[in-house]
Amino acid sequence: VAQPEGTIQVSTWGRGVYQLESPTSNPANSEACGLTNIRNQTVNGSVSRTGCFSNTTSFPTPVKRYVFTGIAGQLVNIRATATAFDAYLQLIGPDGSLLLEDDDSAGSNNPQLPTNTGEFFTLPQNGNYIVEVAAVSSTASGAFTLRLDGPFTPVKLDDGTFETALGGAGAT
Repeated sequence: VAQPEGTIQVSTWGRGVYQLESPTSNPANSEACGLTNIRNQTVNGSVSRTGCFSNTTSFPTPVKRYVFTGIAGQLVNIRATATAFDAYLQLIGPDGSLLLEDDDSAGSNNPQLPTNTGEFFTLPQNGNYIVEVAAVSSTASGAFTLRLDGPFTPVKLDDGTFETALGGAGAT
């Protein structure tokens, strides 16, 4: 009997049939994982060993995925905070390429993108961007808070700096 990829069926000689699934049978880009829209806001989420798993990390790890639409040249800043597990952030571009990733640059096992506090990342193209909040360990689970500032278009000031839509100084 053909089984879906990542599925093993075990028969126990008349005592039932059990189906085992590896974490990779539920990849982060599957329909079951879905995407939550986010834009210039803070959201609470969680990762679980029984939920979705990232297919962009070097090993399967629990993940929650968010999506936002951006335009080339717009700025974003992304931060995650978790106390129950070591959080990891990834920003994936509209073409599926990994643009940025971070583990602990915000301190206390918390990631931020870009990795320098207060800086913004300039989006390279138009389209839908995916933010993955993942656990560093494949057995970790717990709650987290994700903050996305942007995307927004900077306004160049007379002194050569940029004013953000959030009212603070941005990139130069």
